[in-house]
Amino acid sequence: MGWGLQMLFLPKRLRVLALVLLSLTFVWAWHNVAKASCVTGSSVIKTDDNEEVEEATDEQIEEGQKKAIAAAWERYIRSLDGDHLKAYMEKKGQILGNLGFYVSNLKKEASRDFSESDQVLKSSVCLNIDKARISSVLKVEKKPKAIESGTGSLFMALFVARQAETAEAFKAIVKKNKSSSSKSKAKEMARASGGKALSYTSQKSKSSSQSGGSTIRKSDDIKYKIISGADFNTAVTGPLIAAGYEPVEYSDLLGEEECGRLPSVTMVSQTFKTKNTMA
Repeated sequence: MGWGLQMLFLPKRLRVLALVLLSLTFVWAWHNVAKASCVTGSSVIKTDDNEEVEEATDEQIEEGQKKAIAAAWERYIRSLDGDHLKAYMEKKGQILGNLGFYVSNLKKEASRDFSESDQVLKSSVCLNIDKARISSVLKVEKKPKAIESGTGSLFMALFVARQAETAEAFKAIVKKNKSSSSKSKAKEMARASGGKALSYTSQKSKSSSQSGGSTIRKSDDIKYKIISGADFNTAVTGPLIAAGYEPVEYSDLLGEEECGRLPSVTMVSQTFKTKNTMA
């Protein structure tokens, strides 16, 4: 018979007492969980070197609390991963300027222990840091989950490492065109009117010029030599794997039925010595 069924047969007073004890157990457990989720920090301050005092001053208590909070916060920051730490350093001023928004019990007094014999004040805090609010301001995008080999989509990109071996440049062929034309027209008229002779001359002229030309340049003839792609593979393979892809050597694909008929490694090398694309 289970404990719950056994409780049904207890006297009423005992049942009430059992429920109270059960509730207190849950409260105690919740308190421990909440306490465990906070981040602890502590500080030690020497109160006086010259004479003994019975208690720390208000200034020393305040200093001890600030140092304990700083220690707890530093401990939390050290727990961040690389991406979150980088984002925090960019937003550090904004977060520290409004720390109470991210730490619910920032104003709570620290636990203090003053040793009169050692003249030392020990302060400790346990900060309840709202990690959801921290994440919302840091805005770090989650990396995609790695795709297991053989389960992702397929795509092909052929990378050929090469460097220029010879280069031949050709001079440009320049052709210039220029033409001009002009027109003029003159007219003289005389007219007698009222015993007076009037005459006038009018002249119109028009000219235009036009120039132009063309330049023909033959592309430089560059020949390449194929080099080792080890350095390139090192730089590219890591990001591809992180994105869920599985890089494969070109030679390993030759003869695979799903890849169809592929040109040989030698043919690819010869092609890219003088061209930028496969024919």
